[in-house]
Amino acid sequence: MPESESARGTGVLWPVYVRLRGLANSAVDWIVSGRNWQAKALLAVVAISLFRAFPDYRPNPRIDQFWRDAMIKVDDPLADMARRFPIFSHESKLTFRLTVPVVAHVLHLRRTGLTILSVLANLILLYCALSITWAITGSRRTAFYMALAVACVWGGATGFHELRGGFYDSVALCLLLLAMSLSSPVLVGICAFAAAWTDERGLITLPLISLFLLTQADRLTQADRLTRSNMPRRATEPFTLRQVFTGRPGAVFLAAVAYLASRMYLTIARSLLVSTGGVTPILMTVRPQTHPITIFTALGGGWLMVVFGLIVLVAAKRYWFATAFCGSLLVVIAAALCVADRTRSLAYCLPAVFVGMSILSESEPGERVEAISMLCCVISLIVPLFYFQEPFFTMSFPLPVEGLRWAARYL
Repeated sequence: MPESESARGTGVLWPVYVRLRGLANSAVDWIVSGRNWQAKALLAVVAISLFRAFPDYRPNPRIDQFWRDAMIKVDDPLADMARRFPIFSHESKLTFRLTVPVVAHVLHLRRTGLTILSVLANLILLYCALSITWAITGSRRTAFYMALAVACVWGGATGFHELRGGFYDSVALCLLLLAMSLSSPVLVGICAFAAAWTDERGLITLPLISLFLLTQADRLTQADRLTRSNMPRRATEPFTLRQVFTGRPGAVFLAAVAYLASRMYLTIARSLLVSTGGVTPILMTVRPQTHPITIFTALGGGWLMVVFGLIVLVAAKRYWFATAFCGSLLVVIAAALCVADRTRSLAYCLPAVFVGMSILSESEPGERVEAISMLCCVISLIVPLFYFQEPFFTMSFPLPVEGLRWAARYL
């Protein structure tokens, strides 16, 4: 027996690891068994996520004020919020965030209805994470691990935790992941267009969506993927300009152009102000020692998928795609570091996890991708759910602790 295998068999930690991994896989196999495995997996993911970090639903006068201000935009979707609120306020930046106010105005939704909409968007987001991973890997285990990893970071839990009016990140991220999972170019374009109109960060994230759709252009069918789940696959060839500007990637490009054109039209026709107060590169120099942990909160363990995907690209000498991937991701990160509410801005890095996974699964066997996804999940589970808004870090507490805090205040 080789020395490495002998060491694995006689060591103290290795048998413990094997035992724990076996128990985890057995539990996951039970959850994802049967015909309705996706519904069961989604329910388990949400339950674990909320038990690990439960939202603080205690009354808060400041949150009530956020909702009163947000209702102005719901009552009049074309209201110029930059003229009504101070230039450095969050409310002044709601002028061009129209998707949710328009839907709320048409459906007559108020605070309760919009809260329910945010939760539903978060559930769809997690279902998309589950289905995208399943489509890429053909592994139910991997799909569960990655959905849970996503649910344990701010981008995958914001719909449950963000209780302030006028913050529509769960809807924007839901639309972005829908654009990644739909097969119709028309629907992909509609989702991308609506995401940009939900929040400007959605527009900045569209290049990552295009890169993901490019990696999916010539993938194996699900049946082939299942039969070859343990075999490495050949990395896709370089993409042509025709692939970039046609099909689903082309729909994303057209959605971005349509958004910019329609926004320019509204700005001129309605004489709307563009509020950029509080958005400045100077903020990148404020407490730079906090940047690493702040950036980590964006994806948690999901960063492993991004890093391994980049390693595969470099090893395969696909330098132009690696450059595009890094460039698109750095734009999102740089934009997030230029504002005060950094964690919610960095949450828009979420599509990069699936870009990395898609690249990784093209060259690595399914078992290895599953092992990495499990590690992503474990890291995201262990690290608490942090939220950073300059200059404060806040943390969400587990359900038992949050229950004790509530009892101590009201009982």
